[in-house]
Amino acid sequence: MRLELASFPVSEVAFGAATRLDGSRLEVSRHDMTQAVAHPAIDGVDLEVIHPGESVRITQISDVVEPRIKVSGSGQVFPGLLGPVEAVGAGRTNRLSGLAVLVCGEVPWLGASGLFVPRDNFLDTDARGAEFTPHGQTINLVLRLGFPAGHTHEEYQRAVVLAGVRAARTLAAVTLTVPDAPADVVMRDLADVRPELPRVLYAYQVQSQGVFMRTYLYGRSLDELLPTLVHPNELADGALVAGGLGGGAVKLTTWLHQNNPIVDGMYRRHASEWNFGGVILHRGHYYQYEDKQRVALQVARAAQLLRADGVIFSLGGGGNNITEVMLAIQACERLGIKTVLLAWEHAGPAGADYPLPFAVPEAVAIVSTGSMDEPVELPSMQRVAGAHAIRTRPEVGGLPLAVDGPLQLPSRYELFGDANPVGWQRTGCREY
Repeated sequence: MRLELASFPVSEVAFGAATRLDGSRLEVSRHDMTQAVAHPAIDGVDLEVIHPGESVRITQISDVVEPRIKVSGSGQVFPGLLGPVEAVGAGRTNRLSGLAVLVCGEVPWLGASGLFVPRDNFLDTDARGAEFTPHGQTINLVLRLGFPAGHTHEEYQRAVVLAGVRAARTLAAVTLTVPDAPADVVMRDLADVRPELPRVLYAYQVQSQGVFMRTYLYGRSLDELLPTLVHPNELADGALVAGGLGGGAVKLTTWLHQNNPIVDGMYRRHASEWNFGGVILHRGHYYQYEDKQRVALQVARAAQLLRADGVIFSLGGGGNNITEVMLAIQACERLGIKTVLLAWEHAGPAGADYPLPFAVPEAVAIVSTGSMDEPVELPSMQRVAGAHAIRTRPEVGGLPLAVDGPLQLPSRYELFGDANPVGWQRTGCREY
């Protein structure tokens, strides 16, 4: 599976009569975007463009998607959602680099509380808050959706997921007609290996437990996923799509599935420092301990069958997701397979508490990607894109938090991407 990932950089976005790319300037038709997100559970969309350096607080983010489209090879981007279930990960894919589509809006709670509700959140594109998100550096096209009454949670979730991927593909389609060649083409191929180098796999955990807490593989919800092998090129083509609307601080967006920095780093040093052997995709947060043991067993067996020398682990959410990962680390280490974990911390406001809710003695190599528990002070932004008060504490029916001024937060649960587990930022660790 050889994939050519062709980048068309975007440095400016403006609204126009048609969606087209002129050099690095992208014009976006409001009509095209309205058509792209059309769904019975959506009754309108407001559009806003935010460029790097602007002082904006964006609220109620459901997902972020990078515009991509297949040029050659089987299938199309976001298979199973936008087209047939056909294998992706080979041929050529075009991307609008530097551009992110943010799907936002106040998704109705319908009286629900607790885990399975859309969790409100926010991110800042300037000052201290921009350190916690990659989208302080991207041009952000914000799609703020409206939701009519009379639909179910399942229908709202489906509408939100489809809105993001449809809008992203519609935007990326402009690359098919431009005369300019891509600015950069990255070749992704695992075929070339050096036998003397260690073979390393990536155990990629996602969260998928039910409505508003889902992830999709080839359009199929992963609520009952046992560990399975996927090619990293499939992630680049959108085979993995985020359907979860919760867990803002640790949320894995579709943009991060497409641009996973662990995958990118593994590719950069493939056949020079190690042989990248592929991705073991698995789900966290099973409710029965025996199911967690099954996950650990299958991850370790897959690594053993692929003759792995090492496995990199990352977390797919908060809470007891760590249990499956720790048990899998233990199972791998007992087979002689070395492991390293990238993990967020629950270390308390002073950083002095036990950082993870579960651990095993074999987990001796752990890299922190940030703490959700530390207080943070954020200055006012010049404007707010979206609601000026977000909903917090769904377990008690919801409490409003005003975000249109300076913030002194006792924790970072609502700060979108603060403790992201796949390592795109370095707020939680220091390089030597």
